[in-house]
Amino acid sequence: MNGSKLHITYLSLGSNIEPREEYLDQACLYLSKKGNITKKSSFFENPPVGFESSTDFINICLEYETKLIPKLLLKFTQEIEKKIGRKAKTKNVYESRQIDIDILFIDDLIISEKHFKVPHPFYAERNFVLQPLYEINKKFMCPSRKTTIQQLYDNFKHD
Repeated sequence: MNGSKLHITYLSLGSNIEPREEYLDQACLYLSKKGNITKKSSFFENPPVGFESSTDFINICLEYETKLIPKLLLKFTQEIEKKIGRKAKTKNVYESRQIDIDILFIDDLIISEKHFKVPHPFYAERNFVLQPLYEINKKFMCPSRKTTIQQLYDNFKHD
């Protein structure tokens, strides 16, 4: 179940249903039950990507230490999403949500399974991930791209 090794993970959290900040804070409280948040970015407001909504997202990134093995971390984050009120997707499209928790990195692991990929496959294409991640650890080296967050952020086309 739980491993004995402490994993350094990076998580991206977002919410675009009010009360957005409260949902993010709730997720952090739940995460604290099975690990330690060692760094937390500022709140960043961003428009939705991939769909239309009248409410922007608030996004944060966390550096999170946990002894949960990767599959249990994924299960735990999905349980938190459900507790906060996120509904299962009915269509294969993006939609508004109380909370979204993405696992960006776990140590220097590369995991490529059908429904679980680490590093997160789209993190480098999303300013709403790169900006808060840059704030908490711009020197982090992506294990698959062999580039730092700073390099990715500096090369990103910011609008």
